Amino acid sequence: MPEQTIAKSLNKAYRQISIDKQSLGSFKTQLEILYRQIAEINTEEKIKGDLMDFLKLTFYGQNYKVSPNGHIDCAIHLGNSIESPVGVIIEVKMPTNASEMISKNNLNKKALQELLLYYLRERVEKKNIQLKQLIITNIHEFFIFDAQEFERVFYSNKKLLKKFSEFNEGVLTSDKTNFFYKEIAAEAIESVKNSLSYTWFDIRKYKTALYSGNDKRLIELYKVFSPE
Repeated sequence: MPEQTIAKSLNKAYRQISIDKQSLGSFKTQLEILYRQIAEINTEEKIKGDLMDFLKLTFYGQNYKVSPNGHIDCAIHLGNSIESPVGVIIEVKMPTNASEMISKNNLNKKALQELLLYYLRERVEKKNIQLKQLIITNIHEFFIFDAQEFERVFYSNKKLLKKFSEFNEGVLTSDKTNFFYKEIAAEAIESVKNSLSYTWFDIRKYKTALYSGNDKRLIELYKVFSPE
């Protein structure tokens, strides 16, 4: 599967831009708080809250609305109100929920099936052409899919769009979301899982850099979470 590192996924021009010490210092403070918060994980709701706190207090608190949106666990809007278009969709799973969380060896799990449904609702029903990223995380691992990649492999799939339309119209065997996941999304993902590109990282791998003062290593994490 075409997995990318953070460095390879970043825009080349942005990769060269230096980060001032104050901005990086603020990010490091919030990252340290996040590490402390997720040291104890009781529920999925706590993870969602910890993640949204981190996003708000690092980059998104002033100019972007960060909140759940319908069935979407966490959405980053391209403005500071709920009426602003959704730019980022985040699906959150518990670290212990291996049956639903995707892995580098198996993308065709419920987490991606859910993400595909939320994407189609935004892209087809709401005609949202401003989507930027789609993310799946268990608060440790992050799988980031570019919206252009979803456009390439899913929105261009006419068979998938037809089935999604029929599902919405209630003319199929079932109108339950589990039916969509198992009978429609799973088939669509299976056909592209070996070519679907994504960026993967694990924030636990940056803990040593944070506490040892290895700012150079932390800059790539800063940049991948930033609005740019």
